[in-house]
Amino acid sequence: MTVGSRLISLLIFVSLTLQSQAVFAVDFNPNTEHLLPFYRENSTLTLACGGGSSLGGTTAPDNIPEPLRTIFSAAAAEHEADAVMIAVIYATENALYQQDRHLDSDWLIDRVHENRWVESGGGANGPFQFIDSTWDAFAQEGPFVRESNRWTTNTGAGDGVNVNHIDDAAFAAAEFLASIGGVSGVPLGSIDQDFSRGSSIGDTIASALKSYNAGPGTWRENGVWFQPSGRWPESKQREINGYITNGLEMYAELSGIEASASGVCRNLSGFDACPDSGALPLEEMVEINDAVGGTVLVHPCAADAFSQLFEDAKNDNVPLGGFGWRSSKRTEELRVINGCPDIFDSPASSCVTPTARPGTSLHERGQAIDFRYNGSGFTALGGRASPGFIWLDENAGNYDIKNLPSESWHWSTTGR
Repeated sequence: MTVGSRLISLLIFVSLTLQSQAVFAVDFNPNTEHLLPFYRENSTLTLACGGGSSLGGTTAPDNIPEPLRTIFSAAAAEHEADAVMIAVIYATENALYQQDRHLDSDWLIDRVHENRWVESGGGANGPFQFIDSTWDAFAQEGPFVRESNRWTTNTGAGDGVNVNHIDDAAFAAAEFLASIGGVSGVPLGSIDQDFSRGSSIGDTIASALKSYNAGPGTWRENGVWFQPSGRWPESKQREINGYITNGLEMYAELSGIEASASGVCRNLSGFDACPDSGALPLEEMVEINDAVGGTVLVHPCAADAFSQLFEDAKNDNVPLGGFGWRSSKRTEELRVINGCPDIFDSPASSCVTPTARPGTSLHERGQAIDFRYNGSGFTALGGRASPGFIWLDENAGNYDIKNLPSESWHWSTTGR
């Protein structure tokens, strides 16, 4: 396809999308098998993580088999898309969530090598299930070659643009995803997020999933999905919900992210990336918002967990603030103020108010917060009977934050 003809196709695609969403408005017959016939519609998983460098990227996860991993990574890098998202679209379009097949090593590799894909009841084709108008807008030739009837990770001479070729389809899907917000670092979102017209929530993985399945012009009001020409049929209502839910679940599982019952999600590695010794400088900290309009300094490895904690506390009308990172010099000052026998050697328990020795405090690494409730310390409000402690005790497990038993106000990544 020449540059000129490709530009014309893209302009036609955009025009159709804005005017009537005709490129996606497939007539779904409830008596035929649809693109995605089986969904885990009753899933309770809700992902509400914020964005950041920990989400996505242009390298597909190690648990995706070759040559898919290399092809998806190259497509993501070419179009600045999210490689995990590309993998999720492939897995969702091919129903790999059934029996958790996306967690094994198959991934329909035989079909990949044979270019063997069945056209859906809605006229979609190939491993990424493009309908003709979308394929015309984003079709392109991938750089990988097929040798001895098997796709490889080698690049070479072109073999023609074909919707059934895994590399061509993956590169087209990557460009399409990038155009609808499927890029690295955006929040995961949720099936419960605001999908209304004019929503200010911004791009999320959930909204990209919605747009890939039903088009950027699809929105939701009062639990019902609409397209510009009217309400989607009931079968499509279920399909969109299932597409988002299954996609989010697989995104979490492929990325090594888990969600708690309350919807808080974190990396399954926990706080393994947190420095485990020494004091760290201010320059390595980040500011997060507390629940009372202030900010707290913490290390990036703990920022998502503490940020979500404060956000949830605010939503529950629990006025939590506190103090996070402090310098070693400030620890030395506190050792004097808090009545420690000496600054450097005596244990924290020997101080009138327990205070860790300089260089050993998790505050100096930005991995601990001394919480306050509406500006007051927990001790003055009853210690472990204070409303702040009670809320933290009930909710901290959602963020993997632990309390130091001797100090009701001190919570950290390790419990020290």
